[in-house]
Amino acid sequence: MNTAKDKRCLTVLLGSKRQKDNIDLISGADRVILNWDMEIGRDEIRRIKGSFKEVMMALPHLVRKAHIPHLKALLDKSLKDGIQGFLIRNMESLELLRDAECIKISDHNMYAFNTYSVSFLKEQGIDLITAPLELNKHEIKDLGERDLELMVYGYIPLMTTVQNAGDAFDDKESDRETYIRDRQGQPFKVEAFRDYCYNIIYNSRPLYLLDKAEDISYADPLSLRVEFTSESRNDIKKIMDASKAFFEGEYLPYFGEDFTRGHFLRGVE
Repeated sequence: MNTAKDKRCLTVLLGSKRQKDNIDLISGADRVILNWDMEIGRDEIRRIKGSFKEVMMALPHLVRKAHIPHLKALLDKSLKDGIQGFLIRNMESLELLRDAECIKISDHNMYAFNTYSVSFLKEQGIDLITAPLELNKHEIKDLGERDLELMVYGYIPLMTTVQNAGDAFDDKESDRETYIRDRQGQPFKVEAFRDYCYNIIYNSRPLYLLDKAEDISYADPLSLRVEFTSESRNDIKKIMDASKAFFEGEYLPYFGEDFTRGHFLRGVE
């Protein structure tokens, strides 16, 4: 996706098992990150590598002691099958990958909120740090770290719960989503990850920053990331078109009715 207009890299995270069939829509990205539960084998990984510079895997948000053997087996198999690196979301996963020769990206929930935490993660072998969603553009710039990835589109996780969602979901593995509503009737998507017994509650509005080129340039991340969870093929195509336009110097407004800027633009100018 690098062009004469902007030399940053574009990462696409397919953060839900149901997005496996939409890989064909994101071929313009430099790096693709596949969710850990997509069950993609060696032949398919080899095929996907033909369209991207890097093919990586996003690991579970939560890992308990009982899940360590499963996660170790997953990491070993993934590396043998050709996965080139991992999006790491907890210290347990980072420890298991300490001696692995692969690309390691820390996710925003690893919370590199100051120069000390950035230095710590780099010392642990992290190659690229996802900027925390709680920081604004000034705070991101103050980190003084160029090896940053900035999320510019996606539904932000608001909460991770550790119980089994139970009757809220059907027994079918394909039906992992439901919705809860706040007192104003606003729906919030809940996705269950049963293998590791946790659920994620997402914001009802997506983050969108693809029309904020000057602010992104000010924060100066090395790469940008768009994340897809439950988006339709049509919505994915629109976001990928907006991403391509961004790298060509055209900054398209969000196509939907409602979105959020997150914390990125907050604070005193």
